[in-house]
Amino acid sequence: QRYNTLQTGGADVAVESNPVNFDKADKAGLPNTVLELSGGLFMAMNTRRAPFDDVRARQAVAAALDLDALNLAAYNGTGTPVDTLFSKASPFYSDTPLRKADKATAQRLFDELAAEGKPVSFAVSTAPTSESRTTAENIQAQLGTFKNVSVQVKIIEVADIVSLRTTHDFDATTSSAFFQDPEPRLWTAFSGDSPANLSGIADKALNDALLAGRTGASEQDREKAYD
Repeated sequence: QRYNTLQTGGADVAVESNPVNFDKADKAGLPNTVLELSGGLFMAMNTRRAPFDDVRARQAVAAALDLDALNLAAYNGTGTPVDTLFSKASPFYSDTPLRKADKATAQRLFDELAAEGKPVSFAVSTAPTSESRTTAENIQAQLGTFKNVSVQVKIIEVADIVSLRTTHDFDATTSSAFFQDPEPRLWTAFSGDSPANLSGIADKALNDALLAGRTGASEQDREKAYD
């Protein structure tokens, strides 16, 4: 909508986040500037309740999803799948990979959970916008190729998406953690002590590292913590 308003002369400048619209702007010859950030969009799996209170369910979904295929479906391939937590422009950059699609491991974990009477079944709560809905539907489609996993797409209003941060009444939903300096965004999004931690993840090693990253006396101390 913002891009269309700009194209029709209804606005002089637009702040945009969808890579599809940057691609359209380039093709239309519109000048644009992209601020390179670290982090990105992520799927928050609610660790407060089943099925994602079991780490194996989270590992299975993470291993099952092909983010390049999701990028193609949701952004016509114009997005940049996040390979590392920090961009190469960041002083905290590390080439440690964030993701690795492994369908065999995913299926083994789905089967293992089902054999224990805990088959993975969940809903992806999504806003009705095209970008969010297409992302959720692609996740559903990809996981539909596996056995012992069931995914529904639950479309709710944007205001209700925001309320999930306090009600925690969801299985999975998309969220974001974009930043230049990782403080305070990473601590806010992923520390077990943060009230804004949407997934509810509470892991001592993670909490300690995030605290060390925000309180480190030197850049080297912070880099070690984030690594």
